Amino acid sequence: MFKQRYSIKSLLLMGIILGQLLTVSAAATPPPPNAPLPVPDVLFYGTATSNGQILQSGTVEVVLPRGKRITSEIAPIPGTNYNYAFSVPLRIFDNPNTATWPPDAVVAGDILRFTLDGRNAFYKDAQNMDVQNFTIPWNAMGATYILNLRIANPDDYMMGDVNANGYRDVADALLIMRYSVGFIAGTEEFPPPQGKPYLPLCDVVRDGVCNAADAERILQCEAGVPGIPCLPADMPPIITQPPGAPSLFRLQVAPTSGTAFTRTVQVVANDLQSSLGAASLKLLYDPAHLTVDSCAAAPATEMSRGVCFAAPNAGDVHLNYVAVNGIPPDTVLAELIFAPVGGYDLGQLANALDLRVNNAFGLNGAAFIWPEAPPRYLDNVLFLPLVTRGQ
Repeated sequence: MFKQRYSIKSLLLMGIILGQLLTVSAAATPPPPNAPLPVPDVLFYGTATSNGQILQSGTVEVVLPRGKRITSEIAPIPGTNYNYAFSVPLRIFDNPNTATWPPDAVVAGDILRFTLDGRNAFYKDAQNMDVQNFTIPWNAMGATYILNLRIANPDDYMMGDVNANGYRDVADALLIMRYSVGFIAGTEEFPPPQGKPYLPLCDVVRDGVCNAADAERILQCEAGVPGIPCLPADMPPIITQPPGAPSLFRLQVAPTSGTAFTRTVQVVANDLQSSLGAASLKLLYDPAHLTVDSCAAAPATEMSRGVCFAAPNAGDVHLNYVAVNGIPPDTVLAELIFAPVGGYDLGQLANALDLRVNNAFGLNGAAFIWPEAPPRYLDNVLFLPLVTRGQ
């Protein structure tokens, strides 16, 4: 792979001298097929502020869509009004059809987020709207973008984002559940300490209280259940399982597996050494061979909630699950009934399902730390192959 590199300062100077300071927009016409390749990095710089004051120190961080982060120190750039600059390497030489990207991969269409001193940051887009997302356009290679970043305040966050990290997901549902049973206290301090829900953002269902109903609504919204009133929310970065790490969940055929023409498949927790409090899963299948007759999460209790949703012929099933005491080993999170399409042989089901962990969180709502020890498997149980990877 050949990749021409320039330093951040030289790119910044070139952008200023040549007047190639671009706004957040993309051209409509792609370059000719034989055009020379530009520098395959995109440069960001601007002024970082907090409460209207220019920051003299600290860190600016870009959150890549697959989990990796790029950090740069905040400091005045001589001869300019800017105080931060960093470049994001783009994967322009890779096969665009690659199914699994590494954590540091950034390609056209990806969404970046920014933080200042660990807190979410916003900027003004071309329409003068406060946004925290930047979508990489197809022509970003070698481009320069000015983003004046500011630290977010409570009004910038959507209802349900009780950990104020910019995403509404199962981690928020877990904190709400633990608060509703009295395991943790809520807070009105902003930003909220880790492991405590920010109560002014809790009442998703608008009934005046913060309880399990709000947690369940979040699980439904993030699973895509139709007919549920949900504000649109950005999806968090997909967690990539470390190489060699044990699988958190497995698939198995249920002891009573439906009729002669269907199979019941269970999503089951493996035996882990560390506590797993919440997870967002996706089960992929080929709709040309299979249909999902039903998808049922484990019954809701005071200590646990689950939502399972399969859109008709979509080829995927979404499962969100939280447990305030942690998810015990061998817990059945959901049962799915599959039926064949066009005479498909259900005996091949083991090779037709792909289970992925999109996100997983510990009991404090922080990203799950993968254990090193292998999981315990039961004897005399038919297991389906399990793949846990980001997409």
